[in-house]
Amino acid sequence: DNPIFQKQFIDQKIIDKDDNFVSINIVKPGLAKGFHEVDGLSGATITSKGLATFLRNDLSRYRIFFKI
Repeated sequence: DNPIFQKQFIDQKIIDKDDNFVSINIVKPGLAKGFHEVDGLSGATITSKGLATFLRNDLSRYRIFFKI
């Protein structure tokens, strides 16, 4: 429920330039780069790992609909 964390997901991409599903990774604070990573929150490692797993697993079910 952290608005600063949530805003990082705006304009992020789950499909790479070759039309492969890559999801979004949550990395240590200050290390995010590119369209497939966001900075995690200090002290929330387990939550960040759980969210990354959720995004990868649950969004991958719909990957056939993401391709244009």
